[in-house]
Amino acid sequence: MKPVSVFNGKKKEHSEKVLTLLYDYGPMSAWEMAARLTRVGGRISLHATLNKRLRALEDNGYVERINKKWYLLFKGILAVLLIQKKPKVWNPIWKEIFDDKTKIIEQHLAPIFGTKEKNIHNTMKTLGLSLDDFDALVSLSNRIKTFMENGIDFDTVKIETLLSLVALEYTDLNSLLENWKTLWNAKPNGDQI
Repeated sequence: MKPVSVFNGKKKEHSEKVLTLLYDYGPMSAWEMAARLTRVGGRISLHATLNKRLRALEDNGYVERINKKWYLLFKGILAVLLIQKKPKVWNPIWKEIFDDKTKIIEQHLAPIFGTKEKNIHNTMKTLGLSLDDFDALVSLSNRIKTFMENGIDFDTVKIETLLSLVALEYTDLNSLLENWKTLWNAKPNGDQI
């Protein structure tokens, strides 16, 4: 399997450390990461290196910066699961953050599609796209590893494209379309049209 490009060469060590720190401890600033990785001496040069790595990871969709803190995106969590020898559960703060984002998305989409808010969350769960089920997410990372073995570049492909491939692999197109029709046609009180 071709390694993810942010995990090879000179970039490898710092990319792995940055993503693993975020995975283990939750959102952090580059200074907080530097403090966790060094003793008092080399924080300034490490901080500069980490900032450079974080910007590159942000460009590839692994992290995002909100105010002064860096946050893992879904692709970042999958990347950490890909590099761990034995997958371990993330910091629980990520579940809270993703649940909050899901609620916001559901609140905005419900009036547009006329759906009951929880329908979107439940659909995500059935596809293994929820942080509620660690085993499902590990399974999803294993599917992505298979895609990588078949030549898909995890670094350049959009996470939406990967998730679409996984969704199509788990179900045939007709079943998937029926699920989405049900989701979109549901009235706000949950009744079907």
